[in-house]
Parts: sequence; structure tokens; C-alpha cells
Amino acid sequence: MLKIDIAPVEGAARLADGSADGFIAFDLLTAATNENMRMAHPSRTLFIGNSDAVPTGTTVTDVSVAYPEKDILLSRLNARMKSAPVVFDGLRAARLLFGNEIAANMLMVGAACQSGVVPIAPEAIEAAIEMNGVAVATNVSAFRWGRYAAMDLQGFEAVISSRENPQPVWERITGPEADRIAALQLGEEQGARVELRYLELTAFQNADYARQYLDALADFKQQGLDSVALASASLNLYKLMAFKDEYEVARLFVEAFDSNRETGRLAKGQSFKWWIHPTFLRKLGVRKKVSLGSWFVPAARLLAKMKSLRGTPFDVFGIGIVRTEERKLADEYRTMLASAIEAFPGNAEKQKAIAELPDMIRGYEDLKLENIARFRAAAAEIMAIGVE
Repeated sequence: MLKIDIAPVEGAARLADGSADGFIAFDLLTAATNENMRMAHPSRTLFIGNSDAVPTGTTVTDVSVAYPEKDILLSRLNARMKSAPVVFDGLRAARLLFGNEIAANMLMVGAACQSGVVPIAPEAIEAAIEMNGVAVATNVSAFRWGRYAAMDLQGFEAVISSRENPQPVWERITGPEADRIAALQLGEEQGARVELRYLELTAFQNADYARQYLDALADFKQQGLDSVALASASLNLYKLMAFKDEYEVARLFVEAFDSNRETGRLAKGQSFKWWIHPTFLRKLGVRKKVSLGSWFVPAARLLAKMKSLRGTPFDVFGIGIVRTEERKLADEYRTMLASAIEAFPGNAEKQKAIAELPDMIRGYEDLKLENIARFRAAAAEIMAIGVE
């Protein structure tokens, strides 16, 4: 809440109900609370909103909590505001214009300024940005783009859409692997996902490793796994097989770097930083993330190529308890699901419950170990209830 006047504001800082001239929603979920909406009035309040979902602490820590539909939140907010609001996906726009989401708030400020919600001259705001001295060029540019959004929202959206990369297209596989995927009878959409996961597992390790994934899915189907549970297993087995160890993180770093270079989002000579906090540094007592610049790209390429060491006696990154447990999980899951198929023949609900269990394995270090223990306990509980 912000009061702006030409004279010093006296009295309570709290706004009276229905007295707000402008309402800038950086986060729809927070904005749509009764405490905030009470200050708006349909005859007075102009609405400027970021329609992208901004994760809350609850949705970050508990993935089972769904973010409300943005149409519901917008409907609730619009009912309390004047007509002709200025609403756009601020996070998406910032990401496509500047390569990150940090500038989203300044986009909203620019839109608010242009709409008259912030009664301060644009030149004064830009001067304040320069005086602050933090990411001046980016913040000034974001402020101006926000002003443009308020002037011509349709034109702004057209510019943003033109910068959005098309959905990645991969070279479709042919031959025996394609036939094996088709034999799973998962449908076109799920089949395409299995195909992409097969290619990702090939990049993660090699073709033999990826074929183990298809072998397991074929076995599940032959053993009688329900089709819905099989679709779930195709995702969860993939996640267990493609765990993010140091080799995989290096590969993904390099892949993102090369992609950004090819598309021009990262210019030659442009500085950037990767912020990482790998397990081995934590073991050495390093408590904070470390930054790595362009000098690390060759090292990351080398590390990515060392993936053949994964799981061998020469794998220096795989000796910790977390990596040891991660390597066990895929085989455990195969055995667990095979047991469920045998114990619950034709019981789609039970089979699906087991197939979905790996989704709870999230986080890092101790948190991940705790979730692995929860995963095993939940599986044992489902199987025990079935036996009884």
C-alpha cells in the first residue's frame, strides 16, 4: 500500500475501504485476498496486474498444493476494479525481453505509470532508477516496455509472442525402438513423450541405458499393468533414471548455453553467471552457492563427457549416500511395480497408487533422503493393505 500526495500525508497510513485509485497486482493470489481487495472500488480503482502465477512458499514446499486458476483470480479482482484494466503475463514478458524474470516488477511499474496509477513523471522514475545504480539499463528498458504495454497492449503482446521460441522439435526415431513404443499403446501424445524420454536418457547416458527404460515399460505392459498406471510409470521411471548428478547438470548447463547462443539470447562476449551449490562443496563446508562465469563452459563440456564414469569405481561424485540411494531407486521401482501387478491383478487404482509414488521423491541432500524413506514406507503400506 502506497499513498502519494503533493503534501505530507497525515493520519493513518492504512487506506480506507474502497479508496484506492490504483491497484498493482504483482502477484494475483496475494492481491485477491479480502484484506487487499477491500481497498478497491469498481467506480474508482484502476487495475494493473501480472497474470502469471507467482509461486508462494506453500506451493514451492508442497507440490501437491495447486495454484488457483488465474481466470478465477482475475474474475474476482476485476469485479472490484474499473473497466479496461491493464493485465499481462509479466514473468513471461520479462523472461522473453530480458532473459530472466527479475524485471517483471519494473514492467508493472511502467504500466502503472503510463496509466496514471503512479502520479510521478516518467522522467523522475527513470532518474531514480539511475540514482539507485542497480541494473540501470535493464530497469529503464523494462519501465519503458511497461509503459508501452499500457499504451498498446495488443502490440506489446505481439512483440512478446514474436520472441517466444517455438516448441522444440526433435528428429523422430524410427526402427525397432519406434515399434516398441507404439506397442505400448499409450496413444499419440503419451507415445511422443515416451519417445522424447528415450532420447533424453540416451543423452543422459547412452542408447543401451535408454533401451532399459523401454524394456521395463514393455515388461510392465506384458505383466498386465493398467494403461493409466503405465502412463504414470513411463514418467516416474524416467525421472528415477535421469537423476540430476554432476554429469547431468553439466550437460544441461552446456545445452542451455549453446541454445541461448544459437538463438541470440546470449550474445558473444556477454557476461553471465551460473550459481551452483554441488554436493561435494557442501561436504567441504561451503555453505553458500558459488558463481561460475564463461570460463567454466569448457570445464562443463568436459564434465558432461565424463558421464561414462557414472556408477563406476572411478565416479568420484557417486560415493556419497545420496548418489548411492539415487542409483538404487530405478531398480527398486521396477521390482515394486512388478510386485504390485502380481498382488493387485486388474486393480487399476492400486496399481496407479504404486506407479505414482516416486513423485514424492524431491529435494536435495537430507530432504531427498527423507522423501526416499517416505516413498519406501508408502509402498510398503499400500502392499501390506493389499495383502490383508
